[in-house]
Amino acid sequence: MNGRTEGSAARSINSLGGGNRLVSAPGDILSADVCDTMITDAVGDLGGLDGMVNNAGVYFRGSMADTDEKQSELDLASGGR
Repeated sequence: MNGRTEGSAARSINSLGGGNRLVSAPGDILSADVCDTMITDAVGDLGGLDGMVNNAGVYFRGSMADTDEKQSELDLASGGR
């Protein structure tokens, strides 16, 4: 379970009832190193990884014409390009 901080990841796990099948993986998913660590830790803690769901994303209100390059890059990066 990812969150930007250890606390937010822990809160997410607790909201789902905890258990031994959830692994805390704090960090910014825009970092390739963080993503590599998340996968390595999950495999190590759980003995393997059968599947992974990327449900990260950002949302900007307004029209596409008003979206700047920085917003577009963040949108693409958080969607697992």
